[in-house]
Amino acid sequence: MLNTEDVSELSAPGNGPPLSVWLLCEWVVRGYLRPAVYGRPGGGSRGHLWSGQQLLGLAIGAVLYRSPRAAAPQYIGRVTAHFAGLSRAQLRAWVDPHGVAEYVPLPPLSGARPDARVLPGDDLIVELVNEAITRVGVIALAHFHNPAQPVVAAPTPKSKAAQRRRKARAAKSKAQE
Repeated sequence: MLNTEDVSELSAPGNGPPLSVWLLCEWVVRGYLRPAVYGRPGGGSRGHLWSGQQLLGLAIGAVLYRSPRAAAPQYIGRVTAHFAGLSRAQLRAWVDPHGVAEYVPLPPLSGARPDARVLPGDDLIVELVNEAITRVGVIALAHFHNPAQPVVAAPTPKSKAAQRRRKARAAKSKAQE
């Protein structure tokens, strides 16, 4: 599993800016994205955790979001959810389409028509998507997460104030007995 900072850094399309940590967290709050494990408010190790499949979806989504077509955040969420449900064989097919025959295409854009106009720069988008797949594909396979297996976040240590309150309650209940 990868934290939000890692996913943000790895999602940078080509030489463009990555999807910022703030933007990813905002999309989670608005319901566009669903991390594999929801984190708690705050930074560090308490943030959201993402699977390898989601990393690949977000890397492709970053290309589409920063492209002249400017895909909506809702579509980036659909792409990410699509990749989150892939099996290891299907993910491997995306990373190496010549190796496995279980290739699963991206979900269609809402309202997309088969006779949609080709815009200048669409070739560049395809090239950047292929570059994103090549760049993060191996990392995505290394961080593959089986959605059927629940992920349990590591317990966080209690603050000193919480420990003092717990000791005070225990002493008070002991004194009442």
